[in-house]
Amino acid sequence: MMKRLAVLFSVGLFGFSGLASAVPAESRIFTPYFNMSMMQGAFLPTKGNFFAGANVGMSVGLLSRITEKHAIFALYNLGFSGEGFRFPDTKEFASKELSHNFNGEYRWDLFDWLRIRPGASYGTNFTRTAAGEIWGSGLYDSKVYGGSLALDYKFGLFGQNATLTGQGVYRVLDFPNYTDIIREFKGLSSNTELAGTLKDQKGMEANASFAWSRFFSRIRYAITTYDNEKVVESNGTYGTRAQEDTKVILEGGFKAKL
Repeated sequence: MMKRLAVLFSVGLFGFSGLASAVPAESRIFTPYFNMSMMQGAFLPTKGNFFAGANVGMSVGLLSRITEKHAIFALYNLGFSGEGFRFPDTKEFASKELSHNFNGEYRWDLFDWLRIRPGASYGTNFTRTAAGEIWGSGLYDSKVYGGSLALDYKFGLFGQNATLTGQGVYRVLDFPNYTDIIREFKGLSSNTELAGTLKDQKGMEANASFAWSRFFSRIRYAITTYDNEKVVESNGTYGTRAQEDTKVILEGGFKAKL
């Protein structure tokens, strides 16, 4: 019975995909998107405990074309990572993470060669870092929300379509339950820090990407500033300067079918 259900499920997925691709992309009013991945790994050391980890990711989206030059894209992402199969009566515990992210984007084709894409996002991340924690009250639980603005410049290069994209992103990341346990132990935390929000941060990012034929590349420059977290000085104590992190990321690759 299980084999029969598996065969029917596979056929249904391929049938849905083939039906969607039978209509030219330019003439579709609604274009659905679905992608799911599952990974299971195991670590078997010669000494020590056995560990099994799992990662599950799912994306569901819908592109709705309002007019020829206006469209709305909505995307939902579900993610899980942590220990995989383990009997409930075992004493060992490994951390788990569960995330829900919602993204919306408005696409406006100003010209055949230029498109503008303002967007907004909201997400929640739940964690369990100890056996006594329950979903929704984890120390590292967080909420993220923000907006973005992107411009796509389309042109031809050596007989192939190319796209140059510039994007700016601003996001706010809140940790409502996070406190500094060491500060609490030493009695150095204020009431605000004891109530959480110590790790709250804001992020700004500027990135530029280039896609041509099967090649792609991107450069990202990101700045993260912390609302309450201070920099540790050379003497080992917290100073008055707010912590600030800067990242420069370079990406590149080539896509092809095997």
